[in-house]
Amino acid sequence: HVIGIIFVFPLLIIHGTILGVPILLYFVALPLALYVTDSFLRRVKVARFNAEVVHLRAHTDGKHERVVQIVVSNPKFVYQPGQYAEINIPQISRSEWHPFTIASAPNPEKPGDVEFFVKACGKWTNEFFELVMRIPNNMLANGTKGISQVGIRGPFGAPAQNYFDYQHIVCIGSGIGVTPLLSIWKYLVEKSREGDSEAARPCFGPNEKASRSKLPKHLEEKRLLDSENVDHIDVVAFEGKELSSGRAQAAFYASVFESMTVNICLLVFSLGMETLIFCMWLYKLTKYAAMLQIAISAVAIVVFGGKIGLSLYAYGGRYFRSFVFRLEGGVFLLDLVSYITSILTVISPSRKKAVLYFTFFGGFMALHAVRIFHIFYASARPPSDAQLMEKRKAGGKSTIKSVVGVWVSKKYSSMSFAAPDLVRTVRNLSSAFSLQLFATRDEESDVKEADPFCESGPNHALHSGRPDWEEILSDAIDRAHCTRECGGEVVGVFFCGSPAIASTLQRTAQEVTANHQYSTGGSCQCRLLVHKENF
Repeated sequence: HVIGIIFVFPLLIIHGTILGVPILLYFVALPLALYVTDSFLRRVKVARFNAEVVHLRAHTDGKHERVVQIVVSNPKFVYQPGQYAEINIPQISRSEWHPFTIASAPNPEKPGDVEFFVKACGKWTNEFFELVMRIPNNMLANGTKGISQVGIRGPFGAPAQNYFDYQHIVCIGSGIGVTPLLSIWKYLVEKSREGDSEAARPCFGPNEKASRSKLPKHLEEKRLLDSENVDHIDVVAFEGKELSSGRAQAAFYASVFESMTVNICLLVFSLGMETLIFCMWLYKLTKYAAMLQIAISAVAIVVFGGKIGLSLYAYGGRYFRSFVFRLEGGVFLLDLVSYITSILTVISPSRKKAVLYFTFFGGFMALHAVRIFHIFYASARPPSDAQLMEKRKAGGKSTIKSVVGVWVSKKYSSMSFAAPDLVRTVRNLSSAFSLQLFATRDEESDVKEADPFCESGPNHALHSGRPDWEEILSDAIDRAHCTRECGGEVVGVFFCGSPAIASTLQRTAQEVTANHQYSTGGSCQCRLLVHKENF
C-alpha cells in the first residue's frame, strides 16, 4: 500500500501526458505545493505534546448518538476556554490528526487536564468509538488493548474565545456543537464563585416585559440597505422578507450572485471547461475551442456584470467606493477581454490569440479565487464593533453581568454525555447565569419527567420543542439595556453547530437589534453581535 502511494504521482503524470505535455503536472503542482507547505509548517510551528489518557468513556443513547469522552493530561499544555486542539490516536493511525473543540476549562488544581467529546460520525471517529467500546467496562485500560497515551497539537484560536470582550454573553450549541459552551460555561461559573461576576439588575418585575415594537416594513428595508456591509452582502439578511422596493429586490439578487455557492460553482465550472479547452487546443481543434471559450466567458460576464449592476443600483456610491467594486470590476474586465479575444480567435485563429486568451482568463480565475477568499473572510470573521476595539486596545476585560447557555438537541437522552456535569454546575449559582436545554423531539410529558432542574430555580430549565430565538435574544438585549453605559451595551452571541441555525441566528439578531433600537426611539444603541462556528 505504501509503495503504491509513493508511485501514484509519477504514474499519474505519465498517464496525464498528452502529446508530450504533462497536463496533470500543471494542475497538480500548485495544490500539492500548498499541501506540502501546510504539512511542514504544522510540524515545525505548532506545539506538539504526548499526553497521558486519564479518563476514557463511550456514551450512547442506544439509538443514534455515539460520543467518546476523553480526558488527557500534559502539564505543559496551556489553553484558553473556547479554543480547539488536534489529537492523534496511534492505535488508529500514527499520521492522522483530527481537530476537536476543548470542552474543559483550565483548572489550577489539575493543570494540563484537557477534555474532549468526539462524536462518531465519520470513518476515523467511528473507529475511535469502536476501539473504546472494546476496552473492558468502557474505561481506561492498560496494556496493548487500551489507550494509554495520545498525541495533542495546539491549541488553536476560535471565535468563541472572544467571550471576554462582552459583559453579556449568550452561548448556543446544537448537538455536539455544545463543546465551546461547556468550556466557557465551566470557566465563567468557576470565576463567578470567586466573585468575578455580578448579576445584571432587573429592570422589570417578574410578570413584566420590556416594551417591544416591530420596525415598520419601509424602515426595515431602509435599515437593510443602509446598514448592510457592501464588502459582503449577506443573502441571509433578505431571506423570509417581502421586499417591495426595487432597490431592496436588487440587493437580494446581488446577494445571491455573491453567495459562496454561486461563486464556487462558477469557479469549478470554469476550471473544468478550461481543462477541456486546453486539451482541444493540443489536438488542434482551434475553432471549436474558441467557440467554447466564448460560451464560458459569456456565463462569467452575466454573473459578474449582473452583480455589479445590481449592487450599483441598490447601494450606489457606497458600492462604487468600496474595495469589492474594484475587485469585481477587475474580474469583469479580465473576463470581457477574454471574451473579445475568443471572438477574434473564431474569426482568425492564431497561436498568439490563444496565448492571450489563456493569459487573461487565467488572470480572471486567479482574481475570482481571491474574491471567493474575500467572501469567506468577510462572512466568517468575527463582527467588528468600535466600542469593543477600543476595549481591546486598552487591554481591558469585561465584568460578566449575564450569561445565557442554550443547548439544542433532538432528545434529552442524546445529551447524556455532558448534561449531568453541566446540571451540577447550576447549584447555588449566581442569578447572572441561565441555562436552557431544548429537546426538540421529546414530548412535554417526557421532559417534565426527566427535568433535572426541578430544584435549581427559575433561571434554568429543560424544554420540549424548538427554541424561540427571537424571545431568547430579545431577553438578552433587554438585560443589556438595563446595564447600558455610554449609549449601549454589546451582547456577544456565540454559536457552534449547523449552518441552518447559524443563518437563523444571524438574521434574528439583526432584526431584534433593529426592533430594540426602534422601540427605544434610537436613544439606546444596545446590539447583538453573532460569532459562529459551523460544521
